[in-house]
Amino acid sequence: MDDFNPANPHSCRCGRRWTGLNTAHCVSCHATFTSVSGFDKHRKDGECVHPADVGLILASRDYTCWARPYATSAKSDSA
Repeated sequence: MDDFNPANPHSCRCGRRWTGLNTAHCVSCHATFTSVSGFDKHRKDGECVHPADVGLILASRDYTCWARPYATSAKSDSA
């Protein structure tokens, strides 16, 4: 997976790995978010919507992770 890095301690059966205590990962579409609010924003009527389609942007982390535009600090919730 493109996100493999032993420094990212959290993982899913899809192979994605991430850091951060507030980071959320969707087990349906396997997108990763900087916060639960970003995760919630990508769910509409019980379905996943592509994060960019609901105004989320890619966070500057060492793995693919979506954020709300105002979340400017890439490592703000990292532990």
